[in-house]
Amino acid sequence: MKSRKAKPTTKEVLHLQEIVLRAVLEGKPLPGSSQAIRFPDLAFVQRHESIYVAAEEMKGKVAAGGAPKPVRIVPLAALRTKAKEGGGLAYLQFGPPHIEADSVELTLEGRMATADPKEPSLGLSSIHVKFRKVEGRWEAQGEPIFSAN
Repeated sequence: MKSRKAKPTTKEVLHLQEIVLRAVLEGKPLPGSSQAIRFPDLAFVQRHESIYVAAEEMKGKVAAGGAPKPVRIVPLAALRTKAKEGGGLAYLQFGPPHIEADSVELTLEGRMATADPKEPSLGLSSIHVKFRKVEGRWEAQGEPIFSAN
């Protein structure tokens, strides 16, 4: 009889989101990779007093202690309000995770909320990472995929 692998838990997905966020903000490699992450629009996201991350796809709190600025995880509505007050706001946002029994795929996007709340946020660059559990540890499979809008 074949044993079925359990899908990754919400806690595991949150942990992987933290790994991706820290690698992007600190310019470090992902587990299973030797190449440091160079997120194309990071300087744009870091131009504010804090680094903002949309809370919608994150199911808990993460630690980003090595980031060059404080990291604030806030709801999109609060980001929109801040953008309206400050003439625009660059932030990071995770897309919905793609979860299978033995893998998790995550996408982290740079976004720009405009001062006009009626306008949709603009896409900046993004990173897509596929993780697979190897001997009880999550590792990136292959190199991350970067894209720019």
